[in-house]
Order: sequence, then C-alpha cells, then structure tokens
Amino acid sequence: MTIKGETIRDLYARWEELPLKDQLKALRARREAATMLLRAKLTEGDRIRAIKAVCNVREASYRFSHWEHGWIMSYSGCSISPGFVYSVNGEVIRLQLDQLEPQP
Repeated sequence: MTIKGETIRDLYARWEELPLKDQLKALRARREAATMLLRAKLTEGDRIRAIKAVCNVREASYRFSHWEHGWIMSYSGCSISPGFVYSVNGEVIRLQLDQLEPQP
C-alpha cells in the first residue's frame, strides 16, 4: 500500500496474491472505513464510480440517492457497497487501512 492510501483498484491489483483470510480482512476493513468516510461525504445527486455488485469486476457510474441498511442506493435502484466505491464526483477514494482503529 502506498503512503497516499489504497483504492479499490489497487486492492484488486494484488487480490490474487492474498490468502483468503487476508482477502476477507481487507474487504471488511475497507467496507468499514469507506462507510465512515462516505456517510459524511455523500450528498444527494453526487456522482459515484464503483465496482458493480452484480459481477464484482466491471465499474459503472451512479448517482447517489440515499443510504439503506449500510448500502449506498442510486437513483436507478442499484445497491452499492461502500467498500467498492472508486470515486465521488471525480475525487478518487484512497483509504489507509493499516491506520484504522480495530472495531469490536
């Protein structure tokens, strides 16, 4: 991971080299950190670039509508995991997961 933090694209670039336990740990930490950041950052109508939950490989663009049970909801009704958001309004989301406080 770089000093600036890691994007979801960076995580996917090293995905295959991680053991399953580390993959799950990275996704959990990323989801928690992204949720905290994005809950404070997102406002209705914001443009989001994220990995599609349906195929978990391709990216798509969405417009933020609201939060629903920990999921970001788009105007089109798509649910987006906060951990898979790459950018908001063109600003790339970089998270420094190694500096997070452990959650109980």
